[in-house]
Amino acid sequence: MESIVYIKDDIYKKYIETKDKDDEDTYLDVIDFINTILEDYKNSSLLNIVHSLINEYFDIEYDIIDDLNYKNKEQKKINREDAFFKLKVWEKDKNCIICDIYDCYKSSYQVAHIFDFSKCETEEEKYDVNNGILLCSNMHNYFDDLDLKFVVDDECNDNNLVKISFCDTMCDHIFYKKYNGKKILFNKENIEYIKKKNNIFK
Repeated sequence: MESIVYIKDDIYKKYIETKDKDDEDTYLDVIDFINTILEDYKNSSLLNIVHSLINEYFDIEYDIIDDLNYKNKEQKKINREDAFFKLKVWEKDKNCIICDIYDCYKSSYQVAHIFDFSKCETEEEKYDVNNGILLCSNMHNYFDDLDLKFVVDDECNDNNLVKISFCDTMCDHIFYKKYNGKKILFNKENIEYIKKKNNIFK
């Protein structure tokens, strides 16, 4: 079994090879590549990670098309508009920034915007790597629903430390309780996006 490092390298090479091409042959080549690698790892414990990597590099969406008879009638749409942004966040964080790796290693990792994409006023804000963090799908959902917040701790702000804060009901759960109050080191640009988000959702 290949390690995830080699799998990531293969996916990244295919992304680099095809990222500037926009023709039908390249489109079908990418589809074949994705189908092959998903088939190879369909029974592997690495499948969720493989799926996350594919999704981050190629931004894949799955649609069932009744009249399209191609590999289980799945059509994969490729949109690379923010692929570079997602790639840079993956390279920056590597794992979910909240969970210990053994708590979420079977979850898919997702790139989340600190300050909501839909509320960004400029393209620079939308695709600024400092506005991106890597979370497991579980934490991403709670973050989007505002059940999980990053709180700028004024006492620790000189060290760029930010505190995790879960809603009251989640704090009663032993799993989330251990992460509540955990401090994470961010940079000053990250913190500005956190402040901007928290000011909107006060």
